[in-house]
Amino acid sequence: MDVFALCGMPGCGKGVVADFLKEKGVPIHSMGDVVREHFQRECPGRPPEETGPFANKQRELFGKDIWARRIIDNIEHDKREGNSIVMIDGLRSPFERSVFLKKWKEQFHVVAIFCPPDIRYERLGGRGRGDDPSNRGEFEQRDSRELGWGLGDLIALSDHTIPNVGTAEELCRAVETYIEGAAGAP
Repeated sequence: MDVFALCGMPGCGKGVVADFLKEKGVPIHSMGDVVREHFQRECPGRPPEETGPFANKQRELFGKDIWARRIIDNIEHDKREGNSIVMIDGLRSPFERSVFLKKWKEQFHVVAIFCPPDIRYERLGGRGRGDDPSNRGEFEQRDSRELGWGLGDLIALSDHTIPNVGTAEELCRAVETYIEGAAGAP
């Protein structure tokens, strides 16, 4: 089984690619969904904008790779089900990368998506998630938080980088082409 991981700044297009691949039958595992599920379970009734600080606190308490360790069993389930390709949506740090690299070695591939900040800010404004920034200051604060987790280093360590300055279809086709070359058609 080849495991691919998407990384990039918030609003770069990771979710668009994940939705596209899911429609093609590729199992998708969202790091953000794992964080949100744990947040809702451990902090019922708390507002969604506290999700990021919660994720940080979990990293402080349990290690910088906690979210990667919490998602591995889900991914292994797909392997047992016979899936040849799995996608992780939203890898955030070199620490998470190390967990997956140790687990799947040469079958693990990181794909970074790059999108300029102005485009990302506009996209986040229309996305509708409770933890999305409502103004430019919150946007920059969120970027700083994610860069503090090591996201910039992770992007630099990626196996392949894809720019997202065109259409969603162009982005999805570029990722699909990379996957086909690295592991075969999804």
